[in-house]
Amino acid sequence: MAKYRTIVQTLERRIGNGDYRVRPFPANRKLAAELGVSRPTVRKAVEELVQHGLLMESPTGRIAPARREKKMHLAMLAPAYPSLNVAGRFATLDRLAARRGWEIKLVGYHHIHDPVILEAIEGFDALFLIPIGDAFSPAAIAKLQARAVKAVALCADLTQDGIPSLRFENPGALHKVLDHLHERGHRSVACLNTQPKDGIMLERIRHWQLWKKIRNVSGPLIDHPVEHFTDPAPRARAVARQWLQEGRLAVDAVFCTTSFAAIGLMRALVDHGLWPGRDIAVCAGDGVLSQELIPSLTSPICPPDDPYFEMCLDWFASDEPQWSGPLLVQTLEGELFIGESTAPNPGVLRRPDAAAEKA
Repeated sequence: MAKYRTIVQTLERRIGNGDYRVRPFPANRKLAAELGVSRPTVRKAVEELVQHGLLMESPTGRIAPARREKKMHLAMLAPAYPSLNVAGRFATLDRLAARRGWEIKLVGYHHIHDPVILEAIEGFDALFLIPIGDAFSPAAIAKLQARAVKAVALCADLTQDGIPSLRFENPGALHKVLDHLHERGHRSVACLNTQPKDGIMLERIRHWQLWKKIRNVSGPLIDHPVEHFTDPAPRARAVARQWLQEGRLAVDAVFCTTSFAAIGLMRALVDHGLWPGRDIAVCAGDGVLSQELIPSLTSPICPPDDPYFEMCLDWFASDEPQWSGPLLVQTLEGELFIGESTAPNPGVLRRPDAAAEKA
């Protein structure tokens, strides 16, 4: 009896979490082997869940999670790579969905043709999409349109496919960061990018290029993007060390497209006896971990995600098939966090002497 109740509770949790909306509900034999119990025990647990309406049996005898009208099951489709941005936004969505009595599941995929994408589109009531780069496969877009599944893209622009897109990127925030350097007297500002090139990274680089012309500032572009699913911080450290060794990083400040590029750069500076904020200013185009770093990193502070996500959830809950308003939504301009990594222009970048560096 104890085993039977445990199986019922395990399956209830899995069904509630949407586990069997991505993959089919397994046969009794497979479940019994997986859970280490007998087939009669599994069969009894499944029959109880059918009676309670959590599972349903088709005329062909196939078992599947029941569609329950009052409870929506959402998914966030995201690249299967650890990301603080994805984790933070999923936590926010999970909290907001729970208030409505809904469930949301984080579904990871490894490439845009991963079959798990089509399975998620088939299995969930509505989706948040985070593409690799700026695209999903034509098959996934066609599947969304054929099923008329409501979906919102996050951190990317999929409006060309008719998908509402929520961008957590405001050019005004980048302008604040760069103007802060200008106000501190920095007139030679490099741009370091090691993130894979997507629309957001390209926009940050172009904004830095435009800002340089407007403010009559000099500085090179140091562009060495990693492949997708690769850590950009070690690449930034290696590239920055090479530039320092070759004497090419003769600038007052560096604008990094991401906080992870800034982390690698600041490590390379310390390796060379330089200190960010004292010898060279460093800032970033996003605020991931910025206030927790040593030194703290000057970067934008984005406004809370809640109102934008609530707008999406309201649409999911409505009977309106079409998104109301512009397909591309950008967050409002946030505040600027001024960290210890930026300082008034020291005049000349201090460098260790050649003998000490060779030693």
